[in-house]
Amino acid sequence: MDKFTFFIDIDGTLANDEKTVPEENIKAIAEAREKGHMVFINTGRSVSRLPFHLSFDTGVDGVITSLGATIFHGRDVIFENYTSVSETVEIYEICKKCGWHFYFDTEFQKYELNVPENNTHVPISEQNTQKSRLLAFSEKDFIITDEAYIREKNIRLSKMIAFPEGDDMTEFMRLSKYFTIHKTLGYFDLSLKSNGKDKAIDWVCKHFNLPLSKTVAMGDSENDIPMLNFAAFSAVPKNATEGAKKNAKYISPLTNNEAFVAGVIRRFI
Repeated sequence: MDKFTFFIDIDGTLANDEKTVPEENIKAIAEAREKGHMVFINTGRSVSRLPFHLSFDTGVDGVITSLGATIFHGRDVIFENYTSVSETVEIYEICKKCGWHFYFDTEFQKYELNVPENNTHVPISEQNTQKSRLLAFSEKDFIITDEAYIREKNIRLSKMIAFPEGDDMTEFMRLSKYFTIHKTLGYFDLSLKSNGKDKAIDWVCKHFNLPLSKTVAMGDSENDIPMLNFAAFSAVPKNATEGAKKNAKYISPLTNNEAFVAGVIRRFI
């Protein structure tokens, strides 16, 4: 019997709109693992924005965070790739000049730069649903004040998020030197060029000696496109973005609220 390896996005895919994982998805993951298949979560969230009930507690073999910057097997880190502190300083200078609101993500702490005036952590999440989604499980943010702060805190980035202010993207696009930029509704998701959900799949397969020809990727948005194209088989839920749908081999009639993931897993096991 063929053994498959599943790579599953969280938001809009594994989790429903209430930010919980449907029980049917958890059952299907358990069924797959009992039959010898492997299951990995592959998310853009950093650990600081990743509650266990959406990740480690779902019974998967491992969790890939921050668009491939960190890979866990069980709860042990088996791979990590972040910026150096000096690179973070260079990135900070670009972002400061750009003037947009940025999240600087390390795996276990989120920092902010250019926070909009009169906004604090809670009001931001109340004013913007996209920011609410991103902030839902975060600890208190820390505000970057200068280069010395970055060096003192030893800030090594796993990824970044940018909230556009105005139409001028000249300074912002200078970040493409370091990052692959994924545009989504209301913000930009930035992954290090040396990382990516597709590269994480490749690394996992090589590390565990798993065939790429038996990989299955599931996601719903633009930052999932690299892995949807890379895996041997790819599936998206009905609620996926048009971009994700165009890059998937299978579009399910089910949404993330209807245990889409369970349906796909059971097609293979």
